Amino acid sequence: SDSTSVNVNLMTHLEKKRVEYLIVTGLSFSAAKSQAQGEILKMFNIDNVTLGNSETLDISKCGDGNATLLAISAILQSDKTEAELTELLSTINTDIRTDGSLDSSTTKATLVAGMEYLKSRRSTIRSNIENRYSNLGISVTIPAFESYAFKLDTIAPTIASTSPANGATVDNLSISATFSEVMDNSTITAGTFTIEDSSNNQVSWAVTTNNEISTFTPSN
Repeated sequence: SDSTSVNVNLMTHLEKKRVEYLIVTGLSFSAAKSQAQGEILKMFNIDNVTLGNSETLDISKCGDGNATLLAISAILQSDKTEAELTELLSTINTDIRTDGSLDSSTTKATLVAGMEYLKSRRSTIRSNIENRYSNLGISVTIPAFESYAFKLDTIAPTIASTSPANGATVDNLSISATFSEVMDNSTITAGTFTIEDSSNNQVSWAVTTNNEISTFTPSN
């Protein structure tokens, strides 16, 4: 009764049964919604985000809450068919209904797999959504969901190989590092990666990153 319109989305879907259960135990509607929302965010390792009411979230607008909704939606959908997505949502709803915690290791693995599926497709996801709204004649600002879509990844990447090999003597050649997984391009900077000459002087460079490969071109 507080709103004249609502957006039905995957957050409202996930919290529904949990909210109903908490109300039966004596919590107020607003307290039940707030608790359920926090428990769902914890499932995706997302914290320090204020969403507001889930039914007001909109993936076509900017803001942390909307970005979080899009990130969670993308992880859940990944490469699933409509039937597979429906089954996953039902499984999660049943699992978290009474204790607010996702207990199934199989379901947790499914969420991680969904996150991994997004890594090389983040730009495609964004362009697909923008194109869809554009085709509908709607001007939108897709939120920065990439900041929240990979919180389930708790294993730091490593450098799998370099070209040329470590210790090699080279002249006027770019240097590339291949990481163990797809990287966030914005994190490959002069502050996180350094190149030094034989006298341990840092060399300035330009960098380009494509998925898991970063190429560094020294400026001198």
